[in-house]
Amino acid sequence: HGQLTDAKGNILKYTSVGILISGTPYGDKEKVQYSKEYTRTDVNGFYTYTYKPSVGGSLDVCVYYPGYHNYRFNRTDSHIWVMPKGTKVSANIENLTDNEIAIYGTLTDVDDKPLRYTSIGILFNGKNKTYVKTDMNGNYNITYIPVGGKNNITVYYPGYHYYRFNETQIEFNIIKPEAIITVNPIKPHYVGDDIIITGKVTDEQGNPIYNPHPNAGGGGGFVDSVDFNLIENDAV
Repeated sequence: HGQLTDAKGNILKYTSVGILISGTPYGDKEKVQYSKEYTRTDVNGFYTYTYKPSVGGSLDVCVYYPGYHNYRFNRTDSHIWVMPKGTKVSANIENLTDNEIAIYGTLTDVDDKPLRYTSIGILFNGKNKTYVKTDMNGNYNITYIPVGGKNNITVYYPGYHYYRFNETQIEFNIIKPEAIITVNPIKPHYVGDDIIITGKVTDEQGNPIYNPHPNAGGGGGFVDSVDFNLIENDAV
């Protein structure tokens, strides 16, 4: 709202003024035009215009008199910030297997309305990033193989137009069990014989560890046999 007068303070009643509203939506970089309307001053030169923003972000309001006959064009500008609606994002973890966990949670607005089919970002230990979409109830779920030691998971909603950015973090430690390697007894051999070395890899409870290294073969925790020729002229 405001008032239209001439340079001497004389009221310009029942006169049209233009209102141009533009701005940059929250989460965007490009400026857009939202509204271009006209309203009229009353008997005292006052005007009122109501605008209801549909997105958050910056707004530039230009109110102008286009000029007519005795009066020149003039304008005044104002800048306002429209705060997007707040959001809430939760994050939880659950063990699925010895090596894999589930990361799950919910994305809602501050009134607990679910943000359905919405992309959220997940950052693993500050570097590996992925995206997942919520379902119709605002829930998300993703599996992850954590590293040994400290793990930091950041789940965030980047914010867009109507809803504001938010994030949550969870930290946990993964203590890898100790691997125990045994070698089966080796009988004496002669020079030139193939010596077969066998053994087993287990955890501390004696459970076989399956394929403990990408270059190790065999399942059930057993290491593949290794054949080699004895090259020294010594008896074993």
